[in-house]
Amino acid sequence: MRKAVRFYVITDDGTIRRLARLAFEGIIMQHTPAPFPGLAGKRVRYAQLLVQLEQRKTVAVRRAYFGYLTFDNDGMFDPSEWDQSFEPTIDTWGSPTKPQASSSGDAITRFANRRRAHEYDWQPTDELRRMLFAKVTRNRRPSAAR
Repeated sequence: MRKAVRFYVITDDGTIRRLARLAFEGIIMQHTPAPFPGLAGKRVRYAQLLVQLEQRKTVAVRRAYFGYLTFDNDGMFDPSEWDQSFEPTIDTWGSPTKPQASSSGDAITRFANRRRAHEYDWQPTDELRRMLFAKVTRNRRPSAAR
């Protein structure tokens, strides 16, 4: 069983547009400007899907992540929000010389994960999720993400 990653941008009007992996990486590395007209100066939703392939065809979505891409007024990716999204997680790491009690450390990590999810992730409606999964599997009946 082979797997691959697929990237999609979801615009304000609900249009779902696929991004090639190299295009997504070019955006994140700030080598490529916003891929579609009208994204400059906006914070847009994106989906990162781990898909299962059989004979080079997508047959299922195994995992899904939904986040945001922020573009500056020139259409280049603005990494400041991404940098901020990792701060709560990094803050939970603590000092390597002074171990934390597991229950307090676990609670801190859970809180940081919830904060990150609340501020930097989004959840699609059931209908949008169905449309996205159908698009990635080319309208075959998609299996649910795990």
